[in-house]
Amino acid sequence: SSGINAEYGDEHQINQAEYYLVRVFKSRHNIADDDEDFDKLRVNSWKTNNSVVHLPPTSYSIREGHIRRWWYLYKLLSNLLSPGEYAFLDPEEFGWERIDQDLVPRKCLNIIPDRFVTTCSCNKAAKKTVACTTKRCKCKKEGGLCTDYCNCTECQNRRM
Repeated sequence: SSGINAEYGDEHQINQAEYYLVRVFKSRHNIADDDEDFDKLRVNSWKTNNSVVHLPPTSYSIREGHIRRWWYLYKLLSNLLSPGEYAFLDPEEFGWERIDQDLVPRKCLNIIPDRFVTTCSCNKAAKKTVACTTKRCKCKKEGGLCTDYCNCTECQNRRM
């Protein structure tokens, strides 16, 4: 959930904003795949490069950071035209935080989307017959499935 309720912008608007930003990002970086959100774009970038150096931002950082902050600034500037209409908005609900007396953008520094934090590399070093079926697999140990961010081979712990 984005945290933005209907009076602040609905989920459809947030999805459209993210989709637009993904298209802009892909055009600037000459990426031709059909990804519709930053998490999918990030996974495919990881698969292609296997490096965090050029990964795009996560959907969370775009949605909860950039889009929310933009929306707040837009409404704040609109308030100049209609004083009092948006005076009730709390900037801390829109991706800002107070440090001393200043408002600064809240940082979203997750390298890997939260749902992909635990990754494994089973079967990378040793040749085993069945991958990711024991508690030696980090994902299995945490009770989760392996993801596209994992470096396991012949994985038996993925959703089919």
